[in-house]
Amino acid sequence: MSTTTLNAPASLAGLPPLADFRLGFRRSVISPVVVSGLVRASDFALIAALGAGLFYIYIGHTNLAASTPYFALCGLVGFLASVLFQASGLYAIPTLRSPVSQLSRLGLTWTSIFAALVAGVFFFKAGTEVSRVWLAAWFAIGAAGLLTSRTIVAACVRTWTQQGRLVRRAVLVGGGAEGEALLHRLESEEMGRRLKTALAQLPEKQRQRLKDSWAGVFYQEFFCRLKEEPFAVLYGTT
Repeated sequence: MSTTTLNAPASLAGLPPLADFRLGFRRSVISPVVVSGLVRASDFALIAALGAGLFYIYIGHTNLAASTPYFALCGLVGFLASVLFQASGLYAIPTLRSPVSQLSRLGLTWTSIFAALVAGVFFFKAGTEVSRVWLAAWFAIGAAGLLTSRTIVAACVRTWTQQGRLVRRAVLVGGGAEGEALLHRLESEEMGRRLKTALAQLPEKQRQRLKDSWAGVFYQEFFCRLKEEPFAVLYGTT
């Protein structure tokens, strides 16, 4: 997590969040990888804690031997859920931003885990050792807990995106009507990128900072030396 302090020109006030290149704010930038990791860890903790809590409320065994299968299942289900949620793309930032878009995958994955768990209990003839009421309660309350958790996460991710804290840097080479249309599309999709305006419209301090960075060297030593003929088809009107 890093912090950037810059100076804001007053003429740029009122820009939309994604197109805002103002320099006069102090924000702590949040890494999307960190957000995904925290949500994954919270899913594991929530699922395991709900299973253990329901065990104590409904069954309440004090015998260690009788309690061990339940605690093992709590950890196993929490681990499997986090792995399968990851495989289903449920920790991607665009997915986390919208709880509605992940409901079907979340529900299907959660149901599949418990279907496999019930099948395992049946085939290993462990029905007398594992309470079916406990499993049913864990499934229902776990689903409600995951839905509530994802709703809260979605609100946080949207807020961070609007504030410009949850951003990914991207460089768009080119311009014209096509470049402008692409910028508007990216902004409308709220892809979490901080979009910049044309170089000539940037404040002098930021233009100099860009020129002194790797981008200035790339522009002078590589981009300006490219032969345009091989790329002419990309800029054609047909």
